[in-house]
Formats: sequence, C-alpha cells, structure tokens
Amino acid sequence: MLVPQYGAKGAAFTTGLSYILYYCMKTFISKNLYPVNYHLGKFFTATVVFVIVAFINTFVGNLVWQVLSAVIGLVIVLLVYNTEVKYALDLVIDELKRVITPKKSLKGDYIGFLLCNHRVFRKKV
Repeated sequence: MLVPQYGAKGAAFTTGLSYILYYCMKTFISKNLYPVNYHLGKFFTATVVFVIVAFINTFVGNLVWQVLSAVIGLVIVLLVYNTEVKYALDLVIDELKRVITPKKSLKGDYIGFLLCNHRVFRKKV
C-alpha cells in the first residue's frame, strides 16, 4: 500500500505498524485466555503518540515540525507515565545521595590501628 508510493520509508512504516498490530492481537488473545491486568491504557496511549511522531519524522521534511512533534510526544508520554517517572527519579536521587554523602573512612582507622600495633611503635613491656 505505502511501498509503491513511498518506497523504503513506506515499507518501514508499514512493518512497524504490523508489529504493533501483532502485539495488540497477541495481548488481547492472551488476556482472554489468562486474565491479567496489564494496564494497557498507558501503553496504547504511548504507542499512538510514538506512531504519530514517527510518521511526522518520516514523511514531513520540515525540521521544525520534526523537533516540535518529538518534544510534544515526549511531554505527553512523560505525563502519561508520571508515577513511573517520579519513582525512577526518586531512585536516582536516593542513589546519588548515597554515593555523594561522605562516610567515615575506615581506611584511616585501619592505618592508625596498624601504626599503633607495629613493633616500632609498641611499648616494650
């Protein structure tokens, strides 16, 4: 359908859409066979946003539209996944605090212990 008119770009876009359609069909069939709450609303919203951004970046030659669509798409996906983004940022901040916070060095204590117990510094009894 898109291949005769758009060539390789049409083939790539059609292939991407077919993979998305395959995933949707597989997910719905498996959900009917084994009911699990997959929270698919967020996933499908993000997928639609990514398809629109990919379409614009593939077929629209204007760089301003390409960058604008990518930024707007990123903001929409971040808003959709806001709780997951907050959780990930909290993990990163906690890890940075753990790494940056100075700890009492055991190395200094160990060297002091060695020096105090070395035979040169030990008192003769």
